[in-house]
Amino acid sequence: MINPLDRAESTHRIYGARDLRWVIFVTKLRSTGMSISQIKEYVDLARQGESTNDARLALLVEHRERVIAHLLETQSSLEAISYKIAEYSRKVANI
Repeated sequence: MINPLDRAESTHRIYGARDLRWVIFVTKLRSTGMSISQIKEYVDLARQGESTNDARLALLVEHRERVIAHLLETQSSLEAISYKIAEYSRKVANI
């Protein structure tokens, strides 16, 4: 979390909507291949406040470029797999 969490009298943590959005966003960073160290860097910058907006923007733009490159590579691989499936499907149909 960016800010410390409040606690209920029972000592359970109290999460708000902002906390939930933060967790979802960080999860998306991780699921798109951002390393733990890069996520930690992003979190550290976020905790420092608005003065780090330029650095956070740069980090996210770089990550987006890596994600786009990965998507293009995955799309190319999918097309190759689909081609082979079509090829085998024709062969099997002719048996």
